[in-house]
Amino acid sequence: TLTTLDHASIDLLETIFNFLSNTGIPKKTSIEDAIANILSNSLLNELLKIDKKEIATVILAMQAGKVLLYAKQNGTWIEKSRYPQLSARAVLHSTINFSREYNTLQRTRIRQALIYAQRTSYFGPIALPDNMSHSTQALRCLAELLLTNQAELLVKAPQIELFARCWEIEQALKNNFLNNADRLKVLEGCYYSTQGLILVPVQKFIKVLKEISGDVDLKRIEKLQNELVNLEENKKFDFTHRENSKNYFGRLLAKPIYNNEYEQITEMHSIDKETIKLWSALRVPLQAYGWVAQKIGHHSMPENGLILGIAKEQIYKYDVPSTKLVELKALVPLRISKINSLKDIISHFSLRIVAEISLADNEAEQKNLLSGKTIKKDLIDSNLDLVG
Repeated sequence: TLTTLDHASIDLLETIFNFLSNTGIPKKTSIEDAIANILSNSLLNELLKIDKKEIATVILAMQAGKVLLYAKQNGTWIEKSRYPQLSARAVLHSTINFSREYNTLQRTRIRQALIYAQRTSYFGPIALPDNMSHSTQALRCLAELLLTNQAELLVKAPQIELFARCWEIEQALKNNFLNNADRLKVLEGCYYSTQGLILVPVQKFIKVLKEISGDVDLKRIEKLQNELVNLEENKKFDFTHRENSKNYFGRLLAKPIYNNEYEQITEMHSIDKETIKLWSALRVPLQAYGWVAQKIGHHSMPENGLILGIAKEQIYKYDVPSTKLVELKALVPLRISKINSLKDIISHFSLRIVAEISLADNEAEQKNLLSGKTIKKDLIDSNLDLVG
């Protein structure tokens, strides 16, 4: 809420609301609460650094863009375009003083905030620029929120907030993980799959993710997951539907791990409940931005996102190659394509090469696989046939 913000924050937000006083956007208290929630402390600070003229320009452009967005037919105003953000940009570019009053950095920030105020189009999800700054993302989130009408605010606000927090973690992974030699040591001695994956112990990876995530509240991500689940249960939003999931990142949103699943996962993977809670939140941005695999060979990853199974490790003794079965447990399948900029990664991190990964649903299946049995799953009958 606004009571936790400083006077500069309140002054900034009040300036915004003055521009919106007669626009039909939700009541002041609703929009205040939404703005206070959708931005983390770091993104809010970035927004506070932006000249108020820039924020006013974005808001006024969105309002002025309605002259292109709506048309009157038979005495009724109808929406004739699906792209209000592009109408806003068109009106802005028609203003001569825009290029005179703002420098290149400011113009880029304003344009990107407008263009990407919608993250989906009729043709699918829209990819944000790789070099989008944090200040632009903060302004973009505000613009997306202001495009939201009152009827959609309950559903849209948590979506925007979840996207913003996951985007920050994605940026941290690119800037503070891939470019940090000490943190990359988490890969040391991990398994390297010939399918293009590095299997990283979840406890080690979570430790690194907590370090780089800064002030992004991981428990808040988990809470947002549960909010969207509740909305889905109330039929206000179906986050499992692929079309709706595109409102996030173009991929299906990772489902939360529920309390009644903790005990089973704890026993299977020999990890504590706190680790599971953190993983439930962290796998949202990891899955959303394609850091972790959803399939391994012909196997679909379990919904908890952790590997349980076996693999054949390639070993050399006196330069003679051979293989041995190894047990896989509590591992995160990290896509090597995300770190393909690192040369000679296998020898650099002393990775252990594995092939023919087989996933198990439980410890009993894993033991059968280790003993040399294969598991044949009948698609009609859920019973398991163990074939030697």
